[in-house]
Formats: sequence, structure tokens, C-alpha cells
Amino acid sequence: EREQSARFVLPDRQPMAHLQRGYRQLTTSLTYRLGVSSTARAAGSALLPKRNFFTVSSSLDCKLKLPIHQQPNTATSRPFANQSTTSAIMPSNTNDAATSNGLPKGYEKISEGTITMHYPQSENSVFYNPVQVQNRDLSVLMIGMYAERRAERMWVTRKRKEVRKRMSQEQRSATAAAVDTSSKESKVERKARMAQFEKDLDAEVEAAKASVNFTKLAQESATTNDGMSIFEALAASGLRSLRYWKEVPGLRTMVVNDLDPGAIDLARENVIRNGLEGALANEGDEHNKDDTATTTEEGNIDPLKKYNLRPPGIKLQVGDATHEMYMSRIPPTLHPSQYNTTQSKYQMTQYDVIDLDPYGSAAPFLDGALQSIVDGGLMCITCTDMAALGGSHPETCYGRYGAFPVQRSGYLQELALRILLYHVSIIAGRYGRTIRPVLSVGMAFYCRVFVEVWDDKAGVSIFDSQQ
Repeated sequence: EREQSARFVLPDRQPMAHLQRGYRQLTTSLTYRLGVSSTARAAGSALLPKRNFFTVSSSLDCKLKLPIHQQPNTATSRPFANQSTTSAIMPSNTNDAATSNGLPKGYEKISEGTITMHYPQSENSVFYNPVQVQNRDLSVLMIGMYAERRAERMWVTRKRKEVRKRMSQEQRSATAAAVDTSSKESKVERKARMAQFEKDLDAEVEAAKASVNFTKLAQESATTNDGMSIFEALAASGLRSLRYWKEVPGLRTMVVNDLDPGAIDLARENVIRNGLEGALANEGDEHNKDDTATTTEEGNIDPLKKYNLRPPGIKLQVGDATHEMYMSRIPPTLHPSQYNTTQSKYQMTQYDVIDLDPYGSAAPFLDGALQSIVDGGLMCITCTDMAALGGSHPETCYGRYGAFPVQRSGYLQELALRILLYHVSIIAGRYGRTIRPVLSVGMAFYCRVFVEVWDDKAGVSIFDSQQ
């Protein structure tokens, strides 16, 4: 694995003066790791149009295209169909003429991506940060690429199982039909035969994979139990969640959570305003109790089948994010017969993607998130406490992340990213898990990291030996 850092400057096209000051000379550190498949890398440059974008490239032939936000023309199709993602804020007037535009008094119309909302202009309104538009654009892109990698992994697992079964039967038939059965196979011969068997298996699966469109496969999974589930822990207006629902392929369940009832009320208004009320999940049904076909032909529990899934659709809920995550720690492939009494009564299944974008540090949410994410799931983490991570308050940084930053260093954002990733890896190691950073971005006043979480006790041992 190699890293590549890129420096870029955003053009002066932001509509607000404080954005111009904050972004005119912006230094961003991007850390790439070779964890993205070639299909996903190719998709990353094809998901969005070439015009109105600045490109960040690395020597790893991995390109990200991020939008330069301007006034929108149309935003009716999905970004994954080569539609540029735009954002615009249209303030309402204070006179009665504002109602002629369909806006109530004291509201402004915000259009971002394929979603539109009416945002109240008051000091006590639900939090919305227009500066984080690029954060949300990047999240839509990265989760979309993850959906394709996930679809590819699931297809390869099933294909390998199918091919292995067929090849084993052919091998047994060939052995039974052999003329000379008197000679016993030596240990060396058996080892060589098994190595050749695995080599032939890999070759056949790779040959079959070349003809599969994993983008289409990910999109089709939304209507099946193979679809993704996303948990946005601190949703506020729900704008990000609704963008995920409309713009990310293969999404089956979107849980929109916030502790503020007013935020969920606004999120519900946005659902209705964007014509998505038909996608709301049944509030009274927590699980999809599907226990059919629980065993394979061999009598073993099928490791690919998922149980007790949340109902499909958008679920709006008022709740504590940490409590929700601690109550969602059952792997979806665990058969209900293996639940204990507490699990069957109170626990829910894990999520495929968890998005943490708090006001300040994400440290209080990481322990629960790393337990409620599936094996191979994606965590999207934002921390806006750059004063601590950047070295202005080293004692605060140590209390939150267990590390001291280097004060007045010339690589503030890269160091902040490394501290955050180190802290996440330490917490993951407590539960026999390792992380694989896919993309890490340090920008202005915040860091944003995308990491895959894997059950890997051997990797934890290697990580411990390196400390």
C-alpha cells in the first residue's frame, strides 16, 4: 500500500463571502490506499461528467472528480447517470411576494443534488451546514463505489461456492472411474492436487467475473435482501440521508436518526416535499421475520442468507445514536437459532454503512459504531475539532484520541488524519477487527475518512506487534 498526497486550490466561485475566504487558498491532503477494485476505480471517473469539476489525481491511477458548485440547471436524474451534482441556496423575501415562489415566509429553498428542501431562517432552526456540500457529494460517490465492491464480493463468494461444488463432484467422479486404485496418494501429491484445484477454481471465477456488470448488479440488489442498509446517526434535516436514498445504488434501508424531534419533523417534511413518502418504512415493524430456507442441502446453516433484516425503505426515528448502535450488534448472517434470549428480544442486525458527521469530535460514537457495522462494512467519519487534532489544544486531543499532535507543524491535516485513523484502529482491535482506509480527506476545518471494517483477529495481532 502506498500513499499519495495532493494539493489543490478551489476557484473563487462560492456564493458566500466567508466561503471565499475559507476556501481561496485551501490545502487538502488526500490519502489513497489500494483497497479499491479496478472496476470501482474506473467507475469513479465515469460516475460524474467531466465539465465543471476539478480533478485530484494520484500516481495510483485513481481519480476523484468533485463538483465545483454553481447555480443548478436541472437536477432530476441520479448522479450515477452522469448528472452533475449541484447546490444552490435561494433565500426568500420578507414580503408577501415570497409566497408566489412557493416558499413560506421566513424560509429559503435549498437544492442539493437531486433533493430540495425549504429551510427555516431562524436562530433555533435545525442545523444545516452549506459549507459541507462537498463532504456530502464525496460521501455519495464513495458509498456508491462501495456498493459496487460489495456486490462484487457477494457475487464472487456465491460463484466460488457454486464452482467449488461442481469441480469437487467432477473430481470425485474422475477418481472413482480411475483404473488403478491400488496406489495410495502421497501427502505431497495430495497437496499439489489441492493447490492445482484452487488455481483452477480462481481462474474459472475470474473468467466468469469479466462478463458481469457489477454496477447493474448493485442497483438490482435494492429490491432484494442483498440490498444495503445505511445508518445516519446525526441526520439533522435529513438532506444527506435523502440524497443517499435517491443517488446511491443498491440501498434497501435508510435509517434517519436524530435526538432532536424537530430535526425528524423537518426530515419528514423533506421526504414528502421530494415525493418519497411512499418509501417510508412501516414504523411498527422492526424486523423482516423471514426464517425460510434456513439450511443448505448439506444441512448446515447457510452463511450467505440474511435474517431479521430491517424493513425496506426510509425509517425516521428520534433516538440516541449510541444507544441505537449498541442495540444493533447482531451479524445479519447469524441464524436466529443461535441468538441468546437477550439478542432475540432486544438486539437488531448490524448496518452495512454507518455515517458519523457530528458537530465536533466523532470520538464518543466510535465504540458503538465499530460494533454495529457488518464484516466488510463502510464507516464514514467526520471530525470538525481541528483545533484539537491540529495541535492548538494537545491535551484535549490526547483525551479524545489518545495521541499528542505536533504543534505548529507544516502537515497539520495529514497528522490529524493519522491520529483519527489510529484511534479508530485501536477501538476496532478491541473487538477483533481491523480497518482498511479507502479515502481520507483533510479539508479546512474538518477531516473526513472512509474506512472498511473487517473481522480479522490475525490482523489485530500483527497490528499489536507493530506498536
